Amino acid sequence: QWTGAYAGAQLGYGDVSGDGTLDGVDGDDTLYGVHLGYNYDFGAWVSGVEFDYDEADIDIGAGAATVEDVTRLKVKAGYDMGRWLPYATAGAARVNTTAGDDTGPFYGVGVAWQATERVTVGTELLRHNFSDLGNAAGADADATTLTVRASLRF
Repeated sequence: QWTGAYAGAQLGYGDVSGDGTLDGVDGDDTLYGVHLGYNYDFGAWVSGVEFDYDEADIDIGAGAATVEDVTRLKVKAGYDMGRWLPYATAGAARVNTTAGDDTGPFYGVGVAWQATERVTVGTELLRHNFSDLGNAAGADADATTLTVRASLRF
């Protein structure tokens, strides 16, 4: 029941905290984006892959830098509960900031609900870790995002 391709949009909140040389550099704001993926239902278990992109304008460090966008490549694994699909996800994320860019790991959890045969809605909580932003040694940051998602299955 979960097998197939899907595409949709998300709206959420991002919170960024600096570490290392960026200790004390924080910021939070809204973000929005799109996603495209494919799931395969094995019966009790569902696995999938997804690409997503979030546009952001998160000011960190009182103007020291701005998070402009985040792109992610995900793998997902979840438990088929009929119309509900709780899942875990992990992968690689690319963050672009005015202070420099970086690719780092992320992990998180989510849940999707089939509102109709073709429409799903859900939410996702992700934790990101970035190191050496803009190739600056010790310029590290952690980010947490929480999004509400809607998808059309095709």
